[in-house]
Amino acid sequence: MPNIAVEGDVIAIPGTTPYPPAVSGAWVPGPVTCTGYSTVTVNGVGVIYEARCTFTFTGVGPTPPGNPVSGTEDVTLSAGDTAVNGSQSSVLLDGDSETGSYGNQLQVVAPANPAATG
Repeated sequence: MPNIAVEGDVIAIPGTTPYPPAVSGAWVPGPVTCTGYSTVTVNGVGVIYEARCTFTFTGVGPTPPGNPVSGTEDVTLSAGDTAVNGSQSSVLLDGDSETGSYGNQLQVVAPANPAATG
């Protein structure tokens, strides 16, 4: 079974597709907000089932040249059908990911950890 994700195991990776009508620019991820279970932990850290991040784009458009373009994209990563401890709902696992329309991505990178308790 893949490693179970806890707070701090989700990383935000900025995309490379410009926000329309921009011709160039960059995405910057905001903080990753995780939602988890209050009674299920790994080494005292809460096991999570969802992560969210808002990515912000700043760039320039084609007309007039250099015209500022900005935008945001929200990406939500939700757990699949993996259950822990029988009575709990699904959890995020190492390797889970979600990619938005502009290539912005949330990815779980969970190190080896013992079984969840709770």
